[in-house]
Amino acid sequence: EFLINESNIFSIFCKNINDYEIVYSNIVNIRGFSGTQSIRLNNEVHKVAGTSFIVPRIIAELWKRNIRAQSIYDILDQLTGLARKIYKSEIVQKRENELFTIKNAIVFPYNKEIGNLVANEDLLKFSIFGVFYYKMTGNIGKLIHEKHICNYENISWETKDFDTLILGHVEELSGAYKRNFLDYFVDLCISNSKNIVTFDNMTFSHKQKILKAGLKYYEASFNKYYLEEYKLRFGKLRYFSVPIIGIFGTSPKQGKFTLQIELYKLFRKYGYKVELFGTEPISSLIADGESYPCGYGTEMEENAYKQIQVINEKLFNLEERGCDLIILASQSQTVPAGFGNLGMYPTYQQNILLASLPDAIILCINYEDDNEYVN
Repeated sequence: EFLINESNIFSIFCKNINDYEIVYSNIVNIRGFSGTQSIRLNNEVHKVAGTSFIVPRIIAELWKRNIRAQSIYDILDQLTGLARKIYKSEIVQKRENELFTIKNAIVFPYNKEIGNLVANEDLLKFSIFGVFYYKMTGNIGKLIHEKHICNYENISWETKDFDTLILGHVEELSGAYKRNFLDYFVDLCISNSKNIVTFDNMTFSHKQKILKAGLKYYEASFNKYYLEEYKLRFGKLRYFSVPIIGIFGTSPKQGKFTLQIELYKLFRKYGYKVELFGTEPISSLIADGESYPCGYGTEMEENAYKQIQVINEKLFNLEERGCDLIILASQSQTVPAGFGNLGMYPTYQQNILLASLPDAIILCINYEDDNEYVN
């Protein structure tokens, strides 16, 4: 099976109809002549263009050479002799930030995102051993989802009952209580041999100290992927064969994530295999989902085309698991409510739309939303 790029992505090196280029990648293998060519059909000459008329020429070349091989790459090796150009990357895929195996975790601080994590513990691949918060908040001792919120100063670091700390967003909390919680918890994890998951981005120094101690870290908001092979795709994206439901909203705090989880549970109840894609840091922790965080505290990839490619590939990875349906939850304000500030421009949300092309969209709205804006 050959993967030949779309006809509107042409090569300047292919000047004649029999010219071709070899590409060693998993989405494009052959690039060909994109101009118009003449064919005879029913005694009439037609002007045609596109991949449908490049493929037969490549197959004819294989037939003439009587090429037999075990894989696509074996065939490509035998076609390189007449290729006008050969594209090959030594790095197929490299990602800096991988989620590791967690057995038991404690969480801090108890806020909206951590609350969602605790509420959906049945969808996690690990157990939550304890929930901790700052004592001055007035929440210590409260029972949430059969777990009491405890004072973080009373964490028993020496215990073997947990192996990982999941540290939510603490930047605002650090400013309010005059304590750098990121530094504080990173140091405690290192001194007590605990792995760490952070929603805020760590410094290079943090990461080096963690790795030097033989421990693991995962930045759940990290979004800069180094995917060398994407350069060999020439802009080509994946098409999806399973339906995608997209959940969008006009503002924050509308329950988009909660709706996504409830739909996930409902479809699974009726026997469907469902995969989740989200834009929150916790999305990669729940139900083994994929995520592309683009909300608060996220270090974003600045190249819009690369964003679309990464999101598109992550959705394809979900489809490859053999699911029946993908449920995607995005950030709010896909359509700008105003102008005059870059914060009002929903570029990330629109990139998610372009990368996923949902088959159905559920729009969450507020009672006070203007009808014209909703429409």
